[in-house]
Amino acid sequence: MAAPAGVAYAEHFYGVTATGFLDDEFLREILRRLPDGTSELMCHPGFVDQALRQTPTRLLEQREKEYRALTRPDTKLLAKELGIQLINYGDLANDLHCGAVVQ
Repeated sequence: MAAPAGVAYAEHFYGVTATGFLDDEFLREILRRLPDGTSELMCHPGFVDQALRQTPTRLLEQREKEYRALTRPDTKLLAKELGIQLINYGDLANDLHCGAVVQ
């Protein structure tokens, strides 16, 4: 229903089960198993500061772990070796998809 409404979205969605557990190994496994098509990876990278510590979230130090996993040079190299093209929602705007699969 989103595509006919003009809403761009990825065909596949990852990260729900990884919330709070996305580290180098888990990220590399996700990348290796991506199917053809567009995939979205939900994650919460960031840095822990006083303001974050005052929010009602269980994702504190995990944010820094995710940041490190996502910005490692070998992560980018693996994506390139696997033929994964990193895009954003602006890139999807001209290629609307239907039939999203949540994983």
